[in-house]
Amino acid sequence: MELVLITISTFIFFISLFQYLKKKSSAIEVVFYFVWVLLFTSLVISTDYKEVFTESIINGFSLLFFVWLILLAPLLYSIVHNNLEGGSIDLKHYYISFIIFFTNIFSLIYFSIQKDEKVFTYEVVENVMTYTNYIAILFVFPISTIYFSYKSFQIIGAFPKKQLLFNAPEKFYLALFVLFFDLYILIWFFQNYIITNTSIKVALKPYYIIYFIISLFVLWKAKRIINAKNNSESDSIYGLFSEIDEKLTFKMEKEKVFTNSNLNLKSLAKEIETNEKYLSQLINKKHNVNFSNFINNYRIEHSKKLLLDEQHSNYTIEAIGNLSGFNSKSGFNATFKRNTGITPTDFKKGAN
Repeated sequence: MELVLITISTFIFFISLFQYLKKKSSAIEVVFYFVWVLLFTSLVISTDYKEVFTESIINGFSLLFFVWLILLAPLLYSIVHNNLEGGSIDLKHYYISFIIFFTNIFSLIYFSIQKDEKVFTYEVVENVMTYTNYIAILFVFPISTIYFSYKSFQIIGAFPKKQLLFNAPEKFYLALFVLFFDLYILIWFFQNYIITNTSIKVALKPYYIIYFIISLFVLWKAKRIINAKNNSESDSIYGLFSEIDEKLTFKMEKEKVFTNSNLNLKSLAKEIETNEKYLSQLINKKHNVNFSNFINNYRIEHSKKLLLDEQHSNYTIEAIGNLSGFNSKSGFNATFKRNTGITPTDFKKGAN
C-alpha cells in the first residue's frame, strides 16, 4: 500500500509541477504535494527497507518523517491564503517544522561523531530528540492540523454548501480542498488508534489514493475560477487605465495643466475625473516614474521650448521657470540640471 501511495503522490506531484510550469498554479502547491511524496518515502524506507539501507540512512529518513508530517497543515493554509488573499508566505507558521528539522539533523550529526553511548551528553541528545518527535506526532501534529484548518475556513468564510458554490465557487472548491485533507487525517487517526476491525480498515484504505486525485481536482477548479476572475478584473482595469491615460495626455499636452505650480496628484486626479490611486499606478507603470518626476519632465520640456523661442528671448530664467510651472528660480535650475546635465542659462547659450 505504501508503494502505491508513493506512486500516486509522485504522479500528482508531477502534474502540479507541470501546472506550475504553465503558470496555472503556484509554487506552494507543488511543495505541498512534494512533501506528501517525501512523507511516504520516509515512512517506507524507515520501516520496510531496513535490510537494504544503512542504519544512518534509515535513521535520517525516520527523523525527517516527523518534519514532513508537521509541514502539511501550514502548507495547506498557505495554499488557501495565497489563492484568496495573496501576499507572501508567513514564515512564522513554519517555525516548529524548522525546530524539529534542526533538532533531528543536529542529533544525527552528533551521533555520527560521538559513538560512546555511555557519555552523559549522548543520553541528553537522545532524549531531546526522542521527546521532540513524540511531542510532534502526539500533540503538535493534531493541534496544528486543527488550527490551520480552522484558519483556512476563516479565510474562506464558509463550509462547502450549495449556496457557496453559486455565490463564490472558488471558495467552495477550496473549502472542499481543506475538508478532504481533514478527512484524510481523520481516517488515518481512526485506522491507527480507534478501529480494530480489519475489514473496516481495508474498506477505508482506498481513500488514501482517491484523496490525491480529488484534492488536485478541486484545487484545479478553484485556481481556474480565480484565474478567470483575475483576468476579467485585469481587462476591466486595463480599459479603465486606457481611459485615464487618454484624459491625462489631453490635460498635459493640450491644456498644459503642468504649468500650474500648485498642481498635485489630488488636483490632477480631480481634473481627469479619477482617483489618486489609479492615476499614480498608471504613471508608475506606464512611465516608470513617480508623479513629481512625471510633472517635472513635462515642465522641463516646455521650458526648453520657451528658452529657444524668440518671442521669449527677453524673459529672465526665473520668468521662464514660472511659466513652466516652477515656484522658484533655484527649483527650476536644480530640476533642469538634474534632467539635462546643464543649467537653463547654459542651455540657452548653447542654442545660440
